[in-house]
Formats: sequence, C-alpha cells, structure tokens
Amino acid sequence: CALLEQEDFDLIVADLQISDGANGNGLGEWLAQHKPSLSRRLIWMCAVAPSADRGAPFAEDGRQILEKPLNATDLLAAVKDLLLSNVQTAAIHR
Repeated sequence: CALLEQEDFDLIVADLQISDGANGNGLGEWLAQHKPSLSRRLIWMCAVAPSADRGAPFAEDGRQILEKPLNATDLLAAVKDLLLSNVQTAAIHR
C-alpha cells in the first residue's frame, strides 16, 4: 500500500488472490479506510469465481469481478463503465 499512499490513480485493477493473507480483503479495507474515493474505482479479477460467501463483500459494494483469463474487450468495457459512472456521480454531487 506504500505506492497507494504516495500516488493517485484513476482506478485499480487487482487480483482477488493477492498475497495479503485476506484474498484481497486487505487491499479493499485499506482503500476504504485511507482512500475511500479510490475504493469505489476498483475492479477485481480472479482465476476462479469466488464462492458466494467469499465473494459477498465484493458483490455487496458493487465492485466488478472479472474472471481470468481476461478478454481485453471485457476489461476495457469494465474500465470505461467504471470511469464513466464515477464521472457521472461526481457531476451529480457538484
């Protein structure tokens, strides 16, 4: 998370199976606590779709989960949708 503390990003694409010991929960929780606006611009990917209980925290907050292997078209569509939804949300809150 050191890089996330120093830099600003438009969005993050991260693997659910990152080695934080919590299957991505650690990253999601850190972002929610330290960079809440960035936590809403997060796309998860995984090799195997998470079970209902493991995927629930990610699905509840509306984060997208893309299955690997990723199709470039699907990834670009997810990025575009996420960025556009954040632009629209920002415009509404002005």
